[in-house]
Amino acid sequence: MANLKESFTILKMNKFLSKLLLPIAIATVSISCNGQNSTPELALRDCINEKVNHNIKEYTGKPEFDFFEFSLEAEKILLTNGLIANNRKEEYLKLLKSIDSLSSENGIKAYNQLQALTDKYGFNYNLFVIVDGVLNQCPYKVYKSQQLKEDHLIYRQGKLVKELMDNGYYQEDQIEELFKEIDQKDFKNEVYKAPIIYLVLMNMDFRYDPNLKRKIDPSKIMGNE
Repeated sequence: MANLKESFTILKMNKFLSKLLLPIAIATVSISCNGQNSTPELALRDCINEKVNHNIKEYTGKPEFDFFEFSLEAEKILLTNGLIANNRKEEYLKLLKSIDSLSSENGIKAYNQLQALTDKYGFNYNLFVIVDGVLNQCPYKVYKSQQLKEDHLIYRQGKLVKELMDNGYYQEDQIEELFKEIDQKDFKNEVYKAPIIYLVLMNMDFRYDPNLKRKIDPSKIMGNE
């Protein structure tokens, strides 16, 4: 009989604790999610995915995908073909600076695999409205909407990438300056690495597609304002 009473008491306590802890858990999750969604990095991520997928749907009708997961798949292709030895920023800098003298066999193989990857997603990364959205408009939009200072990495990176866009996506001194702005810790963040991978894709296109010519147009500023 005593054991039955003890079991009943424990059951009541468990129910009481469940009722007490559930609102706390819900509040904690709510605060956590709201805090994450308010960060500039997540705002930038959302903006880029929205921009990319809107245009993918409009031009190809293919399903939505995560641009940053796509970028990591592209990185795997670069790694597999030996174009980069690891995923650190120094390897990307070395690749971009030597992209015009890439080994034909490895370079073409990687390029073809990257083209197959983009076809799989229906992602025409050369389409200006997408390039401009990812590399220019979204960073500028987040800089303005989140009221960031000009020393924030989103603004600094966006400004330098815009300058590279205006110079045909390649100016060695600008590339070196861009990499100086991003430390290794930030480079691990997909939000800051993805634009670099995008620059690699664009420069590999110029390297292997004879129909593409670099366009120099340095008159516009970040955000085209």
